[in-house]
Amino acid sequence: MGDNSVITPGQTLHLILHAQPGGKATYSIGSEHRDVPMKETDPGVYTCDYVPSAGASIQDAPVSATYTSAGGVVIVTTLDQTITINAAAPIKPTITSPKPGDIVAGHVIVTGVSAPFATVLVDVSYISPGLGDVFRKSGKAASWQVQADETGHWQTEDLKLTSGGILATSSGSTYIVSAVVIDAAGQSSEVDSITFKQK
Repeated sequence: MGDNSVITPGQTLHLILHAQPGGKATYSIGSEHRDVPMKETDPGVYTCDYVPSAGASIQDAPVSATYTSAGGVVIVTTLDQTITINAAAPIKPTITSPKPGDIVAGHVIVTGVSAPFATVLVDVSYISPGLGDVFRKSGKAASWQVQADETGHWQTEDLKLTSGGILATSSGSTYIVSAVVIDAAGQSSEVDSITFKQK
């Protein structure tokens, strides 16, 4: 094997340490998992299985084991290889309301579904028709970070549909809604996007 071993969430990493019997051993992987106990499965043989959880992501993390003898002598050893855990990208969210092409009057609440408890970033931008192309206006109407519930459903706050400026009008504006899931490791899902219009 090379200097780096790549595993994926759900895959088992089996660690074995050979030392004197009757001691205690722990292992550490980077800064994420520190001093986790190993079991003496045979005299002088200490083992453990590490299974990365879903969403785990580690880059080039060193793997070390600490052995403490019955007499209190401490020995630390580090593998020549580092470990990289490649987490799968989060599942793409789906915007369920409003529907693409809807014509909405006054205000709107954006709703959708994703993986349970996912963190969803929702952005709403607009293009206002204005009084002729010269005064056409666009910008961001709102942005939210929402969390899905245990069933994966989420919703934003109520957004009042106003846009434009002195010579722009909100009536007939086009709104673009985008939603993306960001996991604990900072990875982004694919983006779901729809457009609707203001009545």
